[in-house]
Amino acid sequence: MGNNAYTSKPKACYQLIETTENFEDYGAAVAYGISYREARPEETERPAVDGEILNISTEQDFVKRLVEDLRRHEVSPVHLMDIIHDYLP
Repeated sequence: MGNNAYTSKPKACYQLIETTENFEDYGAAVAYGISYREARPEETERPAVDGEILNISTEQDFVKRLVEDLRRHEVSPVHLMDIIHDYLP
């Protein structure tokens, strides 16, 4: 196969984000989520997908492991919600 610049780059960049939220049952708490930016080949006309998923968990290590797995497996943001649902207990 030829050397394709798109396949050699990660599909997205994922970052752990931290917010302070007021939860009805618990009051104020730090919650962790994920921000993402889809990597795009330069020749495409589709816009890049940028976004964030807030309040995934109040456990930082849980979301940190999720971010590491997303990076390691080069997951496309298209599959992000399904993967988050699969990770949740």
